[in-house]
Amino acid sequence: MVELIKQCCLRQATTQDIWGIRRLVLGAFLDPTQLKAEQFWVIELKGKIIACGQLRNFGEGQELGSVVVARRWRNQGLGSYLTERLENVDCRLQIE
Repeated sequence: MVELIKQCCLRQATTQDIWGIRRLVLGAFLDPTQLKAEQFWVIELKGKIIACGQLRNFGEGQELGSVVVARRWRNQGLGSYLTERLENVDCRLQIE
């Protein structure tokens, strides 16, 4: 299991996070349309979003998408950490 970098926290995004999420998504040349903060989880460090991942609910199924790590923080396991956690989330529940 991948560990989270010290001082980082994983949390469900809020509406206030949408611009930080958009910045990451645009920086990765992904489609920024239809981004909904409530579908995202973010990794935050000192008040700044450094990674995000989207988990969309489709009835009985889920889709993981838009996993992005800020360039400066890549190759440190954040994308793997986020993916591992989101693979085990039920969209109707919070991450433990």
